[in-house]
Amino acid sequence: MSECDWKIRFGTAGTSDSFEAKGYKSSLDIPAYTAEMGLDAFEYQCGHGVRLGVDKAGKMAADTAERGILFSCLLYTFRAHETDSYLVCRLLLEKKKHKHDTAT
Repeated sequence: MSECDWKIRFGTAGTSDSFEAKGYKSSLDIPAYTAEMGLDAFEYQCGHGVRLGVDKAGKMAADTAERGILFSCLLYTFRAHETDSYLVCRLLLEKKKHKHDTAT
């Protein structure tokens, strides 16, 4: 059997009620929450479209990397009938709509 470079990680997909119960409030607290539980992975859920800004995502990624935590995002609003180009167009429109909604 040859050696493998794989590393199995354990973490959560999203947060549970314990996130707020432990006093965490912001998604920027997720790296500390994950580390406190002794986990080394976290999957950010984007169930209603992408609502995570680039700046916040960068801060979260940097903090998780410092703690040795793998940070990933899951967008599960894909639709089976969409081609790649339609999917990209829809996601860009959702992002544009979200920027417009938050600006007003």
